[in-house]
Amino acid sequence: MAARLCALGLEHLGQLVRARWRWLRPVVADILAVAAAVPAGLLLYHEHGRWEVEKTDPMLHYGYLLPPLLHLPLPRAVTLVEAERNQAVLLFYKAALREVGMDLAVVGPAPAHLQHLRPGQRLLVGADSTRRYVLHQYRAQSEPTVAGGTLLKILGSRE
Repeated sequence: MAARLCALGLEHLGQLVRARWRWLRPVVADILAVAAAVPAGLLLYHEHGRWEVEKTDPMLHYGYLLPPLLHLPLPRAVTLVEAERNQAVLLFYKAALREVGMDLAVVGPAPAHLQHLRPGQRLLVGADSTRRYVLHQYRAQSEPTVAGGTLLKILGSRE
């Protein structure tokens, strides 16, 4: 209904412009199309930017990063390598995932936290430097990539 009202208003505006300045119908139609497309394009640009920021915001990126882990085969246990281990949002997701049968452990990116990984353990890393360190220390198989991170299955130590 709103679209029809807008279309009627644009049609009326087009008739007024044509009558006042005697412009041709295609010229008036092009001007009205641009006048309608520019605000719509700016709105889409703004919304796209907001959506991209949501994916990288530290408080919101777990909503993109963690739910795809629910599609993993059993046993669904993953160790998340994250610098901020005590965020309330992360604690919420740990509890929510525990409710649906997933065990999420969180460790820091320091090498001391990554020294005792065992074969079969799944490791979700976000930072490239951490991923390189793990791949340097362990033989690992890359599993399906999730938004903002790499899921690695540890096969064994390189020593």
